[in-house]
Amino acid sequence: MAGPDLKSTSCVLCECNCGITVELDGRRFAKIRGDKAHPASQGYTCEKAMRLDLYQNGPHRISTPLKRMADGSYAEIDWDTALDEITAKLTAIKNRYGGDTIFFYGGGGQGNHLGSANALALRAALGSTYHSNALAQEKTGEMWVDGRLYGGHTKGDFEHAEVLVFVGKNPWQSHSFPRARPVLKQVAADPNRSIIVVDPRRSETAAIADFHLQVAPGGDAWLMAALVAVIVQEDLVDADFVAAHVTGYQPVRAAFTALDVAVLADKAGVGEEQIRAAARRIASASSVCVYEDLGIQQAPNSTLVSYLNKLVWILTGNFGRPGTMFLHSSFAALAGGPPSSTGQGKPSTRLDRITKKATAKAVSTAGAALATGLPALARVGRLRPLLETGAGALLDAMVPVAGGMLAATAPGSGAGHGRRRSPAPRSSAG
Repeated sequence: MAGPDLKSTSCVLCECNCGITVELDGRRFAKIRGDKAHPASQGYTCEKAMRLDLYQNGPHRISTPLKRMADGSYAEIDWDTALDEITAKLTAIKNRYGGDTIFFYGGGGQGNHLGSANALALRAALGSTYHSNALAQEKTGEMWVDGRLYGGHTKGDFEHAEVLVFVGKNPWQSHSFPRARPVLKQVAADPNRSIIVVDPRRSETAAIADFHLQVAPGGDAWLMAALVAVIVQEDLVDADFVAAHVTGYQPVRAAFTALDVAVLADKAGVGEEQIRAAARRIASASSVCVYEDLGIQQAPNSTLVSYLNKLVWILTGNFGRPGTMFLHSSFAALAGGPPSSTGQGKPSTRLDRITKKATAKAVSTAGAALATGLPALARVGRLRPLLETGAGALLDAMVPVAGGMLAATAPGSGAGHGRRRSPAPRSSAG
């Protein structure tokens, strides 16, 4: 329990939020230790938390706003002046051009969640529609697949899973779940639990894994397709779970039944029997968690691999139970924004609002917002009377690019971007 000179808090540098105790000396952290009373981390923390004082008080830390001057130099100004000037400029842009012309970039930190709530309130006040953050450089494909399958991002209960699967992920170094190293050690020492690693490199996690599927660089899609094909062809699918909670399975079944596992294994650079053994271990486990990360998310075919990864745990029924995958919560604005989502609604796209308002602002190409707008293109015929000439030409150019997405989002397809639903495997990730 924290004494008079110690305060209990948590690290904000990743989503684990490990508990720490800190001794303060003014604005400095005099001492930092793992909090043994914390229910999740139980005293464990990685090196990042131990260096919080350096991050906050390092010699290169900017502690006051800097305003760019006419000659290109920067001058220090006080916070009140900076906030007043920024507010005035944003308000002027909103009043003249509309709030949806303000693109919000930031708030991608996975540890300090105050950013999410404050950003939602700010965007609501501005009427800002489009936003992104640094996570887009690696997570865009996975988030798109998540939205198409079940309308939200998933996490895994790795501490209690029987089988842990890591694709392009080395949690010994990057963590991403509570007490990563102690958990990995416990699983590696337990004959009834297993670690499966898909990685061209023999990482620290791969070195203690029961199965190191040392895929050839760029061969991940063939490897993951082979795992799914074995699960389907050897009748290792959790039929009860699929029947109760999954839509669209038959096209997936047909597609993977037709695949030659030996050919896929050869393209992946991994032995067929090793792949089959890993797939059987996954299917026979009482609980499985799968984690993909940067190693695949900035590699070839990353969005397809994200889809295949999720088929592995969906088809084996590893969802919504201890030791499996689950949908986590979302955030609401602290003030001025919409109420917290229940996960059941479909967020309106820019094209949805055009249909309602019959305005000429039909299409926007604002970065990540394009992915949100594409599903609405299935309603091209209904929208065309509302488009200006230039917007119509842009729409014509975008339709071929959308390809199979248009068919996937057509009425009756069962797809719904942003809508939380039972997992719905599809024969193509788009």
